[in-house]
Amino acid sequence: MKNTLPFLLEKFQNPHEWQDALRTWLHANKVEVSIEKVLMDMVLFHEIQYVAGQTQYKFFQGSVAATANSITNVVGSFARNQGEAFIIVGIRVMTGVNASLAATAWTYGATDATVQNATYDYINNTTQVLRNMPCTTSNPNLTTDDEGIHWLSEPLLWVGNTPIQLNLNLLNGLAVANTNIRFELIGFGLNA
Repeated sequence: MKNTLPFLLEKFQNPHEWQDALRTWLHANKVEVSIEKVLMDMVLFHEIQYVAGQTQYKFFQGSVAATANSITNVVGSFARNQGEAFIIVGIRVMTGVNASLAATAWTYGATDATVQNATYDYINNTTQVLRNMPCTTSNPNLTTDDEGIHWLSEPLLWVGNTPIQLNLNLLNGLAVANTNIRFELIGFGLNA
């Protein structure tokens, strides 16, 4: 995958002004940013294994402890620590088929027919920000680093001590056996 920070910096017309633009955006969203904060590009993921008949999957909530049916790289809790923020600029969906979630070979985008027809919702601190987003917005047919990514027209902000969740809604419970689903949140982390 392309390194997120340089890719996003290319999006600014004058790359020398990106820090000021980012600080202005954060200030407008009431996030206090001090010079001591460290800005880094990050990809947070959560993988869940399909369960027969289940029509909704809840990502980025519950326990972060790895199980046979759930793996994440989020440490500690799905609520960011106080003093941390995460700016989400893209959401990638990935699918794979394997009886073992940990051994899954992931494919970018919604390649399973059931997941292609699914939608997802993004909820930030009980406020639904994205509703019924089709998984097909994460285009699996690209041959670029954008493969499987839905770049957001406006970033989403996940601030400290605030829970989020991403719900995948299948239109039916007929996914292929051993279907595994992975969501990635692509963006910038601000750490105190």
